[in-house]
Amino acid sequence: MKFVLLVICIIISLDCVRSKNTFKEDIKITIKQGSLVGHSAKDYLNDTYYIFEAIPYAKPPVGRLRFKAPEPAEPWTGVYDATKIRKACPQVGASEAGPNEEYDEDCLFLNVHTKMMPDPKPVMVWIHGGAFEMGSINGYRGSQYLMTEDIVLVEVQYRLNIFGFLSFDDPKYNIPGNAGLKDQVLALKWVQENIKYFNGDPNQVTIFGDSAGGASVHLLYVSSLAKGLFHRAIAQSGSGANTWVYSASNYTHLAEALNCSSNNLDEIVNCINGTSTKELVNAGIILKSIPDGTLVDGISMSALTIESENSNDPFMTHHVEENIKKGNFNKVPLIIGICANESALYYQDRPGIGPNFTESDYEKLIPKDINFKKGSNEAFNIGKEIKEFYYGNQTPSNDLLEPWIKYVSDMMFIYKMYYITKLQAASFPNVPVYFYNFNYITSLNFEGNSTKYVAHADDLPYLFNFNPKGVSQLTPSSDEEIGMHRMIKLWTTFAKSKDGNPNPLNDPLFTNVTWKPVDSNNFFYLHINPKLVLEKNLYEDRMKFWDHFYQKYQI
Repeated sequence: MKFVLLVICIIISLDCVRSKNTFKEDIKITIKQGSLVGHSAKDYLNDTYYIFEAIPYAKPPVGRLRFKAPEPAEPWTGVYDATKIRKACPQVGASEAGPNEEYDEDCLFLNVHTKMMPDPKPVMVWIHGGAFEMGSINGYRGSQYLMTEDIVLVEVQYRLNIFGFLSFDDPKYNIPGNAGLKDQVLALKWVQENIKYFNGDPNQVTIFGDSAGGASVHLLYVSSLAKGLFHRAIAQSGSGANTWVYSASNYTHLAEALNCSSNNLDEIVNCINGTSTKELVNAGIILKSIPDGTLVDGISMSALTIESENSNDPFMTHHVEENIKKGNFNKVPLIIGICANESALYYQDRPGIGPNFTESDYEKLIPKDINFKKGSNEAFNIGKEIKEFYYGNQTPSNDLLEPWIKYVSDMMFIYKMYYITKLQAASFPNVPVYFYNFNYITSLNFEGNSTKYVAHADDLPYLFNFNPKGVSQLTPSSDEEIGMHRMIKLWTTFAKSKDGNPNPLNDPLFTNVTWKPVDSNNFFYLHINPKLVLEKNLYEDRMKFWDHFYQKYQI
């Protein structure tokens, strides 16, 4: 699954990279690891704040730490230059990110944006997206909108693809998987220990992220490893329940791609570990191109591993759904939501099936968490049921995009996010969960206002500035300015509030609406569009179809 817009964000950010020789001492502080200098910046209202770039929070994950859980960074000597960006983690999608995007396995850094105000401020920790295959903190340096509020912003870089998610079942190798997610946990521990030096409040931390970053947020929400490390969570366009988050261990396919195949697992592990960064990246690209007969095509090396309970500090030992049912999650307020037409970004980006599918493709429409015999009459009939719900008697074609976009959006994002929200609200009504549907179309959207679709990641330009020439002033009272103001206010009000209530007080842009949490009887959601209204029963017919579908076919 290629998240093209997130790659674009990386490309854009490289146009405004500071020179690697810059060492402008705008501000100098000392934290547990040592002294460091950052540089100043101006927010959207032209007020000054400071950015500390690429602070190491873990030892370089190389040598004995390659593919393994991270360890805390060592102190440094002298003064660390936090005025320049550093390399991204190795990217399976690096060839799409442009020739200037550099990567290195020594990549476990985080950025801190702060006004250094005297009183401790709420902290918001951003986890980037990119299908767990690509992306970096370098794509989200345009913090001018968020920094108009009294918060401290942290952005976390973590290992991706093979480097962050390779797993072996045998505990003797100490590579149980989820290293990239454990990077995020260590970064949150770093925040607890160090954010006070940036005038952040370690007792008021909100994690938020989009796409794979949203899924990461939700996985942290459910992981016992992250207990006590955050106090609010916002999962944008991704959850731990989405099927693309999970995959069986694929080291055998990787070994084949690297010519490391053997009947001896020791030899396979040593061979993979002895392979260069570039060879591993190239192998990941090859694996992604291999059709596996599903909607989310390609063999994934970028997915959650359900670890053994006997593992050392396992990230997760049961499926998210099971954990939510049993109450095994971090019971803090949660915002979770979608963009209205998620898959409009990459509706044709499916190697195995596209909008012009035929009867022979019907079984490819079936979710991968439904058990069926491939090539059977049962598989054909299950797939036909899905086709007929979205298309009726119409023939799928490249010119008939509306039903295809709805299907892919529901399959890859919307239904599972709806389902897991409903499950939590019904099982634990005292833990507030707020749902939203982002549906703004303005010039801020990645495709501008020339489209009728609000696609995956279209909410991001209302939180971050992606203009390589710097932040530009939005027209007063325009849909762009109002949309940005509303998103910033909702997200930061949630982060600042003592009880996790996202409703701003005394703001004229919110006078006619109150965002209510989902409860066992009402699936409330905030429709974030120019009208900004509270509604009920998200895409009701489509969600009922999938409710009944899973009741019928899931064993």
